[in-house]
Amino acid sequence: MNWGDEDRVSTMFALNDGRAVAAVRYFEKAPEDPLEGRRTRLELHTGSSRVVLAENCLTPANLSGRKGLIAVQCVVEQAADNWLHDVIVFGAAGQRLLTVSRCCEPRWSSDTTLQCKEESVDGDGQLRVTPKRFEIP
Repeated sequence: MNWGDEDRVSTMFALNDGRAVAAVRYFEKAPEDPLEGRRTRLELHTGSSRVVLAENCLTPANLSGRKGLIAVQCVVEQAADNWLHDVIVFGAAGQRLLTVSRCCEPRWSSDTTLQCKEESVDGDGQLRVTPKRFEIP
């Protein structure tokens, strides 16, 4: 009912190694669903093969790849007027390696080190972000 074009149109993100990640938007009927049936599946496309990375990644953004690894942020919750995110890191074959809760804007600082902005919301509903750095296992 309250869907916009961004809720209907799938998107393809090209990686620098010839692969691509598709954000496939679709409808899933579910009673009393706060998302009104909106779903976004992430798929890794390599030539003729396709691997599902995540079944529901709301508003995928800041997707980047490095040495076969893929990082992306997904909206996971709302606190006051703020959207909070998870950063998810996938391996070359599409396996989930790491999920960093309440973090956004992932950036590679080396082949195995990722930086993001850790999110928190104070008692007044104000979003605060602090730099966070972590190693990929």
